[in-house]
Amino acid sequence: MKDRFKFRAWIKSEKRYGYLLNLFNCGANSKQYEVEEYDEQGDSYTVYSSDEVVLQQCTGLKDKNGELIFEGDIVEFRNPLGMKKRGIIIYDIDAALFQIQYLDFSDDWELLDTFILKVIGNIYENPELLEVKND
Repeated sequence: MKDRFKFRAWIKSEKRYGYLLNLFNCGANSKQYEVEEYDEQGDSYTVYSSDEVVLQQCTGLKDKNGELIFEGDIVEFRNPLGMKKRGIIIYDIDAALFQIQYLDFSDDWELLDTFILKVIGNIYENPELLEVKND
C-alpha cells in the first residue's frame, strides 16, 4: 500500500497523462491546486492549474500483471460466479474506498480486492472499452 498516495494527472488540452511531481495547495480553504510535471528527461517542468488536469489517485493495489491500479482504470475480472466482467475503478466518497463499478449494470458495485483484476485501459485513452456489448 506504499503507492496509495500516488497520483497521475490527465492533461486535458494535451490528451495525455503527465509525470506528476508535486501538488501545490493554493490556500487553506481552496480546492485549487497546481500540478508540477517534469519532462521525461527531467530537465524542465510545467505547472498546470486544477482546471487543466484531472487527478486520479492510485489504489495502492496492483493487477495480476503487477501494474498499479488507478482511479479511472478499466479492468477486466471474473466475478464469484466465474462470469467475465468489465468495470471502472472509482472512489466511492460515501464508503471512503475504491470500488469497481460494472459497465453493464450501473447499480452493481464490488469491493476492489475481491477479484483478480487485469487493467485493460483507462477512461481517457480507451473510451471504446466503456461500450457495453450485448451478445
